[in-house]
Amino acid sequence: MKIAFDIQTAIGGKNTGVGVYTDLMRKGFSARKDVNVIELKRKSDKPITGALSRAWWEQIQMPSYASLTSADILFSPGFSAQKVKNMPLAIAVHDLIPLTHPYELGRFNRWYWQKIVPQSWQIADLRICVSYETQKTLHKVFPSLGKTVVVQHGLSDAFKKRETNTQDYFLMVGAWPKRKNFLSVIHAIFSVKNSPKLKVVGLVPAKLQTLAKGLLGDKVEFEGYKTTEEIICFYRSAIAVLCPSLAEGFGFVPMEAAACGAPVLMSDIPSHREALPVVKPYGDPQDKESLPRAIRAVLKNRSSFKAPDEWEPKTVEKAIGETLKELKTL
Repeated sequence: MKIAFDIQTAIGGKNTGVGVYTDLMRKGFSARKDVNVIELKRKSDKPITGALSRAWWEQIQMPSYASLTSADILFSPGFSAQKVKNMPLAIAVHDLIPLTHPYELGRFNRWYWQKIVPQSWQIADLRICVSYETQKTLHKVFPSLGKTVVVQHGLSDAFKKRETNTQDYFLMVGAWPKRKNFLSVIHAIFSVKNSPKLKVVGLVPAKLQTLAKGLLGDKVEFEGYKTTEEIICFYRSAIAVLCPSLAEGFGFVPMEAAACGAPVLMSDIPSHREALPVVKPYGDPQDKESLPRAIRAVLKNRSSFKAPDEWEPKTVEKAIGETLKELKTL
């Protein structure tokens, strides 16, 4: 099977979320003997920035490149795509948060998510949702869509337990945009007497860093962007990983952290429960006292927030196999 594969979301060197998913799928497809991957990307090695540039690539340039290939299927693991004649289109649907939380978007991003992305979902021959929660929301917002399936994320075998010395810090991976609920973490660390410090991995706006530093001082450290290998080391050494999101397409961070043996304090939202059903959520992310309570509890007993020893996360190899099985139905 020949797959014209839009890898543009993995270009740029600092992948998170969709970029990580795209890169894992690309590598997994390429490693299989029954698949011929035709990579579609711009000539530039720089990532796309801005909704207009992304729409131009996904709706005009990328389909044009695909039409010049002999691919059996066009697969978009990112956001949107345009149909190519005589070539079925499959699109991965990660979440509808830009539609359900539009206050986080600028004018052009709002246009892109309200017009371009839904149109692509509607014309696609197959929509592959990364979670049942995403599928449920998709059907609620767009009830007349065609074939839609669920293939949940999987983890590479790099995410595994290893004996390390626990260090005196809480960890948060991905504190922005607003739905990540970083303000609740600032409040919690500030509220808990003698709380360990907080390490934050990922890009955070300078104003928010200044606010956090003003309240927490040396109790908060911003680590910036880190590679997967570095994040795994952070997971393994943390007292606990804090996941207070208001909404997610899939609970990647809770699952990764638990696979590395870390206690996980995750908010009670559907995507978290789906990704890590073996750990009880700490409570409602809108309740500002729920996270401080959980922090006090984990300082007394870390094991109550850990995944059981017998639990094993879904592997990326299984996710790749399930995705290919669905693509072969087209």
